Amino acid sequence: MVIAASPSLGIQRSDQSTIRIVEVVALEIPDSDAFKYKCRVVVKSANTVQIQKDLMTRLQPNWLVDVVHHGDCAIALTLLFREGGLGEPWQEAGTVEFETQGLFESERSVEVGRAVNTWSLAPNLTLKTRLIQSQHSSQSDAVSLSLAATQARKRKRPPLSAEDKIPVELPEAIPLTMPEAVIVKDVWNKLRSWKELQMEIFYKRLLVEVPDLEYLFGEAIDGMPDYLYEMFDCCVRQLCPHTENVITEPLMGVPHSISSCPQFQPGKIQISVGVVQITTDAGKTRQGLCSNYLARATAGDPIRIETHTSDFRPPSDPSAPLLMVGPGTGVSPLIAFLQHREYLQNQGASLGDATLYFGCRNHSDFLYEEQLKAWLEQGILTDLQVAFSRLTDQKVYVQTLMQQNASALWQKLSHPQCHYYVCGDARMAGNVFDVFMAIAKSEGKLTHLEAVEFFDQMKKEKRFSTDVWGVTLNFKQAIKQVEKDNYARAEKWLASL
Repeated sequence: MVIAASPSLGIQRSDQSTIRIVEVVALEIPDSDAFKYKCRVVVKSANTVQIQKDLMTRLQPNWLVDVVHHGDCAIALTLLFREGGLGEPWQEAGTVEFETQGLFESERSVEVGRAVNTWSLAPNLTLKTRLIQSQHSSQSDAVSLSLAATQARKRKRPPLSAEDKIPVELPEAIPLTMPEAVIVKDVWNKLRSWKELQMEIFYKRLLVEVPDLEYLFGEAIDGMPDYLYEMFDCCVRQLCPHTENVITEPLMGVPHSISSCPQFQPGKIQISVGVVQITTDAGKTRQGLCSNYLARATAGDPIRIETHTSDFRPPSDPSAPLLMVGPGTGVSPLIAFLQHREYLQNQGASLGDATLYFGCRNHSDFLYEEQLKAWLEQGILTDLQVAFSRLTDQKVYVQTLMQQNASALWQKLSHPQCHYYVCGDARMAGNVFDVFMAIAKSEGKLTHLEAVEFFDQMKKEKRFSTDVWGVTLNFKQAIKQVEKDNYARAEKWLASL
């Protein structure tokens, strides 16, 4: 394992050689997660401590180091450990010391290893370090001294009065040519679209690199992503005056399923959008950019859109039975399917059965309630199953209703022409498929392998279609949910053995 040190530290001397500590390796440490480690780097010259640096606490003793000293010196590396929480004291595992003089002969990089016999829990503990030597002329020292003298003279200058200060005007926005505008716009769009991902990656790396951070700062760390967002937004506000011709350009498009049929509503496009507003762990409200923009729009406001073709479409044979699952705004493309069926019915076509499983919290967010009930009366929709997850104390989801209607559901799925469509959250779609597998085994009397082959055949015949998405709105909650789902899958797998 490698223990390394931290930001560059330097002392200006007249020696021509520079010694740089780049990494330290700890071998044969105890095989236990109960210990936390940190490293102390001490550099001495002429029996005087020139540099002393305690590196950050880590679960594993591996730090990258960049400690610099000009000229030969003595280096002492001390490995410290702590067993338990923050209240426990740090204990010294061992120290290695060595001189750099005579280490570098013909090599610029050397490794120095020393055994440590003072820690009873690690009798074979060994500390290694890698050093790099470089040569500098005396001219560089003169430049350093000159710069230091210049800075000292600057510090002695009296501050400028208000009359002496020269006002600085920001430059006006410069019109860009078409190629320049395309390049700047592309960079801008990438920056905005990657913002959340980069914040999440930084947050995860921060917790990995500094495991004590969450314990030291407690709930304060929950506000760190909010601070980074605000810092980014501040940069945007500073940038806007100089990029007016770019900022007003549209950002990257957000795809939405169309919930209207062109034959039924010619010249019109209808979409169903859930307005995203979440509360972070720090108690601040974050709004979805696109959904809130649409929610604020009024009739007559111009909105730039693009349409794309999709493979998520109803069967060419109107007599083929449909099994549709679309909780929340996932019902959007399924509404277009039902409008298409109404158009076909008006043309005198014979329609097959159509079953819809819809889910929402309560009647206040029962989307298209009146229209769905009207289609049910007209025979366009033959079966409507609605799951209310917040209507009573007992939460009911679409998978709950499917388990209750297992026999009827298997009759629909086993029809040789049945087309299955699911739209919505990817986790929901996975849970629904788990229910399908269970029903195929219990009602269809299929083995696990036969059930897998059954649904694979539906996919090959393009009778199993999905339009799903997944968005991480809260990283911490998402991680907990992933762990919970993994445990649930493991329990199901163990139960099937």
